[in-house]
Amino acid sequence: MSTTRQTCCEECGITFFYEQRGSRPERRFCSRRCATTRMGKNNKSSVLKRFNAGYTIEPNGCWLWQRHKARRGYGRLWDGEDVAAHRIAFKLFVGPIPDGMLICHRCDTPGCVNPEHLFVGTTADNVADMDRKGRRATGESHPSVRLTTEKVHQIRQSSELGVILAAKLGVHKSAIYAVRQGRSWKWLPR
Repeated sequence: MSTTRQTCCEECGITFFYEQRGSRPERRFCSRRCATTRMGKNNKSSVLKRFNAGYTIEPNGCWLWQRHKARRGYGRLWDGEDVAAHRIAFKLFVGPIPDGMLICHRCDTPGCVNPEHLFVGTTADNVADMDRKGRRATGESHPSVRLTTEKVHQIRQSSELGVILAAKLGVHKSAIYAVRQGRSWKWLPR
């Protein structure tokens, strides 16, 4: 038999309702996050212990994350919230991350959590690093490309209306205008 109870969370102070079943003890926290915060599971030594159990060391020096990974291969770890494992590595071994900053990889391996392979940077720093290493997919190497180098040259040389040319090439008219105005495919010489 269960009864609805009302109580106050010991961590955040919010009033919440829960179902009291059988002889289970009263709930003290409104969420797992409040419980783990209060019970000390998010202290540095606990996070460090879970972090150290989550990677293997590769011959190239990368510490590859073996536990939960996000869609693009970046490791994830619970620290009161779901956090990128490489960000936790940086906080544990290097220091705090300034607000609004990214943690970038020198090794270009998303699953790497080796603090020696990580650096603080802005989005612009990350993009510049990617360009310097030739990792940005541009032109025909981009996975969602609709135009080819040949079609871009055709667009630039054509005097047809953008709408007509777009229909012929199977793209939206905005793609035609972006090429003509130099907003896309600007890396390709005219």
